[in-house]
Amino acid sequence: MQWHISDGTVVTLGGEVDGASLFAQELREWLQNDPSAPCWPLPGPQPAWDPHDPALLDFAVRRELDTFNRLQKTRLTVRRPEGIPPVPPVPYEQTAPSSPASIIH
Repeated sequence: MQWHISDGTVVTLGGEVDGASLFAQELREWLQNDPSAPCWPLPGPQPAWDPHDPALLDFAVRRELDTFNRLQKTRLTVRRPEGIPPVPPVPYEQTAPSSPASIIH
């Protein structure tokens, strides 16, 4: 599985990043130093990072690309592989406040 970024960067399942662009450099650095992809509501626990998990890698690539585009004011796009499974479901119950009065301001 490969993700193709419009700047020529190619990300392969397993976390390998090919390319000489600024985005490729930043993505490589991120994967080496802080490979976490918080995809569930915080502050709850997150799934263990696995660059061989296509759902987590897809989530991470898209999140990092979105952040890069906003910070650098670019419009890079990604061509995603087909057949990516959904991110694992949240393993804990989420509860909303029962009434607006229970929300602390």
